Parts: sequence; structure tokens; C-alpha cells
Amino acid sequence: MREYLDFWRRYTDFKGKTTRRVFLVAIATWAAVASALILSLAVGAMFALKLTPEEAVEVSRAVSFLYGAASILPLFAMTFRRLRDAGYGPKSFLWLLIPVIGQFAFLARLCTNSKK
Repeated sequence: MREYLDFWRRYTDFKGKTTRRVFLVAIATWAAVASALILSLAVGAMFALKLTPEEAVEVSRAVSFLYGAASILPLFAMTFRRLRDAGYGPKSFLWLLIPVIGQFAFLARLCTNSKK
């Protein structure tokens, strides 16, 4: 949980470093929180507000959009720090422009060991 809180606190830190463990724990916690938030709001909206399933899905989509929009800068900062810790520069983001293979290459760079 400390990693997830650090994820939100260091949203403007592009100069530091993030270890592989901290990165993976923060991403896993971020995904779990997003899933729990969306699911609980959809079910809660259906029962508490007496919404139809389609309306509850729309509520959960709106909340998902807001959570994702709020997370863009912290995700980018943490990814940037992780690449730096792994010994790669900001040009590594260019891998994302290559369909399919680029995403796997980028993910492999994020999961490499930290450099001394």
C-alpha cells in the first residue's frame, strides 16, 4: 500500500528512480483499486439508485474515465522513473509507436533489473 500512496505523492517527480518491485506493486494496486471502484459503483448504483444495468454501466464508465484521467500524470511519471532506473532514456517511449511488438518491447524494458 505504501507503493500505491507513493505513486500518488510523487506524481511530478521525473528525476528520481523507481525499482521494479515498487513499480509492479503500484501498478497492481492501481488496477485492483480501479476494478473495485468500478464494480462497487456499478452494483451500488443499481441497488441504491434503482438504476437499470445499462445506466449503472454508464455511471461506472464515467467514474472509470475520471479515475483514469486523474492517473495519467502519476502513471507517466512513475513509468519515466522506472525506465531511468532500468538504464533507459525517454526515447524508450518511442517503442509504443510500433504496433504490438513495440508494446512488448516497452514492457520488457519496464521489467528489466535496475542498473547500479
